[in-house]
Amino acid sequence: SGLIIALDPEIPEKQQKVPLQARLAGRKDLRWRINGAEIAAGTETTLWSPRKGRHVIELTDGRRSIQEVEVLVR
Repeated sequence: SGLIIALDPEIPEKQQKVPLQARLAGRKDLRWRINGAEIAAGTETTLWSPRKGRHVIELTDGRRSIQEVEVLVR
């Protein structure tokens, strides 16, 4: 099981964002990956523009996965 996100057809896709935030004190080596591609680094909130389909959102420390979630965007 995973997360399901429904895009709102009334709002342009480019304006729909999902915040990604890690709350791990003292960690500066964190990286966000979506489907294996790094999209951001650090602990600042990152805004992801979801696209329809299945995705894997992963938080890593650059060497190993800390947490990951499967997401279905409709």
